[in-house]
Amino acid sequence: MALKVLSVRLQADGSASYKIIGGSPMPVDWFPLWLSLRVAGACTAISLALALWLAYLLAGRAASWLSLPLALPPTIVAAYFLTRPGFTWQIAVAAAIVSAFPYLTRSAHAAFRNLDPAYENAARSLGASNWRIFWRVAMPLAYRPILAATALVFARAATEFLLTLGIATVLASPVLLARP
Repeated sequence: MALKVLSVRLQADGSASYKIIGGSPMPVDWFPLWLSLRVAGACTAISLALALWLAYLLAGRAASWLSLPLALPPTIVAAYFLTRPGFTWQIAVAAAIVSAFPYLTRSAHAAFRNLDPAYENAARSLGASNWRIFWRVAMPLAYRPILAATALVFARAATEFLLTLGIATVLASPVLLARP
């Protein structure tokens, strides 16, 4: 993709002349965007699977301890993982999971706690397994807050990874920016 510049010259009579000036070809490097999307996608998928399992398991209990990782700022997590030798995008996914997992877990936990137990009891009385009750009864009733939290976790993971890339650039970490 070549960089083009629009030159505008205003005339004394109020008219304007436009001219496109072709510059030297400047390639666009899409690697940081794809890397950020890869990290955010992996973080979201892993967090969603773990959060749904844990939230459904703890649906009948109070789980205020799920908020403990929220006290750790994402920049601290990113800086901690950046100081480790051999920093890769998989480690960035782990750092994103640590900071994004509580949001999804708390939202799913609240969604499952607010379900009417009569639906699950009716499914059990008809002989449905716990796995079938989860996928056929609980998830269709609680998918909206879980879907909203999943979108927020994806956005949070993508922006936090951009922050991690910024810190890596400042620290001049050639390992992170090396292409696989």
